[in-house]
Amino acid sequence: MDAENVEGSPLIKILAEALQAEVLVLGTVETEDQQPLDSVNGKALERTIYNTAATGTYKVVLLWGDGKIVDSGSADGRGADITQKVSREKAISEWATSVSKKVNAQLKEEWFNLTENNPIVLKFTGLSADEATKFKDDLTEFTAAKEVNVRTSDTNGSEWEVIYPGKDSLFQEELVYKKDRGFSFLATKTLEVKSASRGVVNLEFKPLK
Repeated sequence: MDAENVEGSPLIKILAEALQAEVLVLGTVETEDQQPLDSVNGKALERTIYNTAATGTYKVVLLWGDGKIVDSGSADGRGADITQKVSREKAISEWATSVSKKVNAQLKEEWFNLTENNPIVLKFTGLSADEATKFKDDLTEFTAAKEVNVRTSDTNGSEWEVIYPGKDSLFQEELVYKKDRGFSFLATKTLEVKSASRGVVNLEFKPLK
């Protein structure tokens, strides 16, 4: 996957399902051999010490929702050993350790933010423009949703962004509970949750029989 063109890629969903992971860290690292060390303070060493510098960039991608990039940056590392190969491996290892520390700190902050303001992608079919407006009002009034942003709205398929204080599973549970206990527009429609996974909730509305 191209680390420069990953945000919003359909491969995010594929990777998420395959890896069962919450985030993906993409990085590019290069090594550069430094001047070997043969002596210290004028005294020859028994073995030559090889030195390597590693530099590179990284991006952190959420493996759910829109697959947005939540962090990016650069890091470096150094390695030394009696063989050039091992010195390169040590430099890369130190670079990876540096990236890991930075990513860990950023993810702690990101998870904290998501517990309060989690952007959930809500997709649904079967509502007219008027019904969709009423549904939007009901989401705001009867659920814990803080904000509802319309991306596309059409009877054949709509997509909204719902800012919710919790994960998609909690939002799904609230929808199932509230659909029979408050949603005003459902007198002529049924609501079925088709799926809820990794920040995306899919609904289908059908006429009552």
